[in-house]
Amino acid sequence: MQISLNAQQLSIHHYEYLFNLHGQMRVIELDFHNVVSEDVLVEWKLRKESGFYKLNLQAARNAMGMSFQRGETQDTVKIKADQTLYQMISMNAYDELVKQKQFMYNKTTYVWLGEELYTVGEQSMPVIHVRAQIDDTEMWITKSPDWPVVVRMTYNPLGINYELINYH
Repeated sequence: MQISLNAQQLSIHHYEYLFNLHGQMRVIELDFHNVVSEDVLVEWKLRKESGFYKLNLQAARNAMGMSFQRGETQDTVKIKADQTLYQMISMNAYDELVKQKQFMYNKTTYVWLGEELYTVGEQSMPVIHVRAQIDDTEMWITKSPDWPVVVRMTYNPLGINYELINYH
């Protein structure tokens, strides 16, 4: 599951998430492609639709918010410079979480609840479990300072809950 942004190379990584969007279940696939200039190209697939996100490397390092922007079919959506995609937090936010046992994202403080093992198929990975102070939103984030992936989100007030069901 480890990806490093310290080098300007990123091999293709494939993630499949099961989303519960306002009561509807959908599988969304994300493929992270090599770094191009200062951006990571992320291909998304939802049923027969697909498109691309462009995530800036500086956002992956420093962002303080998460984008839930829906992709545009056959188009590239550039994620704002102060946001990551919904499936990760920035490296700086992760560092803050590890050092202070909390971090702020999207103007919400998330508090460390503990470390756990999260299982996908037959593989388990260590994760950090957090909960928002303002509501009941919970996230499970991989213990990976170079690429902190959100493997599960529950009780999101936006009605967007998801979990990682496959990766390679």
